[in-house]
Amino acid sequence: MKKSNTKVMLIFTILHIVAVGFAIMFLPNEIPAHYDFNGNITRYGSKYEMLLLPLVTIIMNTIFYLSILSMRKNAKNTTNEKEIKSLQQNEKIMCFMGVLPVFIFGGINVSMFISAINNTNEKISATTN
Repeated sequence: MKKSNTKVMLIFTILHIVAVGFAIMFLPNEIPAHYDFNGNITRYGSKYEMLLLPLVTIIMNTIFYLSILSMRKNAKNTTNEKEIKSLQQNEKIMCFMGVLPVFIFGGINVSMFISAINNTNEKISATTN
């Protein structure tokens, strides 16, 4: 089976971690963490809360990777071509499922970053007026 599928999953996970780590350097210590339906901020939190989503991604991708390793082991131990094809397709699906949370959680992190920057700019403009 192709090992490049798991490399893609690993690369996207690492990019997510690096991007969040880089973004945290530019955030204030306290950022908006929750909004109500009207868009009002209802809770502030630490900027380090943004690291929770990459942590969840790491845990999920570790589980997916261990499952992929198990599928590869099963594929080596079988001679049934139909089962090997099935395991290869399942590996592709597992890799896709590993990359999907990176994009979803990455989008959430981007929206949190933009919200924190906008909130900081609003606070600065409110204090100067």
